[in-house]
Amino acid sequence: MAKERETISPVESIVEEWLKKDFEEEAGRDFMVSLGRLKRLLQNQKIGILIDNLEPALDSEFRFIEPHRRYIELLRVLTDPMVQSVTLITSRERLCEGDITVETYRLPELDYCAWKQYFEYYQINNYKSILTEMHKAYGGNAKTMRILCGAIQEDNQGDIQSYWNCNKAEILAKPDLKNLVNSQFKRLQELDINAFKLLCRLGCYRYQDVPTIPDNGLLCLLWDVPEGEQRRVIESLKNRSLVEVNKGEFFLHPMIREEAIARLRKSEDWETANIKAAEFWKDCVNNFLENIGAKCELAEAYYQQALTYQQMGDRENSKPNFDNAIQLFTEIEAPLQVERVIKSIINE
Repeated sequence: MAKERETISPVESIVEEWLKKDFEEEAGRDFMVSLGRLKRLLQNQKIGILIDNLEPALDSEFRFIEPHRRYIELLRVLTDPMVQSVTLITSRERLCEGDITVETYRLPELDYCAWKQYFEYYQINNYKSILTEMHKAYGGNAKTMRILCGAIQEDNQGDIQSYWNCNKAEILAKPDLKNLVNSQFKRLQELDINAFKLLCRLGCYRYQDVPTIPDNGLLCLLWDVPEGEQRRVIESLKNRSLVEVNKGEFFLHPMIREEAIARLRKSEDWETANIKAAEFWKDCVNNFLENIGAKCELAEAYYQQALTYQQMGDRENSKPNFDNAIQLFTEIEAPLQVERVIKSIINE
């Protein structure tokens, strides 16, 4: 599929080319006749079909855009249980056509071993600690792995240590990486402005301290969206794979998070988003207070509330929350957590 919707090929042309080039069959004068011929051929032959990069053909509701609605007819043929073909569709966005049944398979991040093998193949000197740090910083993303490998070869003559020393403070410094993320933010802004705002506002949370955020932590950031539409906005981010989900809780991919933070800092939502996040953590504190045994969770909630106020420059409210966190972590004999809180105070 073409990357720009203006250059997407009509499905009629695609089917005609398949019939002529791959099956040596003539296309019918009518599109539905051509589809019928294709279906009969696929009923008798085991064929693998790849449709790559589907999302440019989808609208804000994850359905085919109006000029290309007839792609649905092709997918009806390809998903017919009588055909022997297997069709793989790649897309960052989920297809939501009600009468087309597709099985969604989310690709997991590449693990460290895959990155190590790739870098070794291109003869890039491998420092385990550095590659581990890079793998974590970029969330194991496959496309990023390729970009980084090329940049290290071109700019640093294969010296991964030199590259990382120069770029670890700004993981989107390379234009290729920045453009990769920017393109997703730009498309979201054009198709769903409320989801775009939520994605940027999610940059207010410190995911390095708390790995995931419950759904209430997202809902509180939708203060300007009617209550009946708020969960649709969250679904929009999920369907575009712009927010990660683990056991019902949410987090951002490191590269998406980096861009979300940068955009939020420049927007008029910076202060309000942090205030809403602080209120969310305060509610968490109140909930945990009802359960005396949940001291660890309560201490973490105090700590996150303190960090949020600290991020806003509000020392008057951050200090008592830091103090409460230290007290509770001390009571449950968690010295490493106490040290973590103290470091945050020192760095204030």
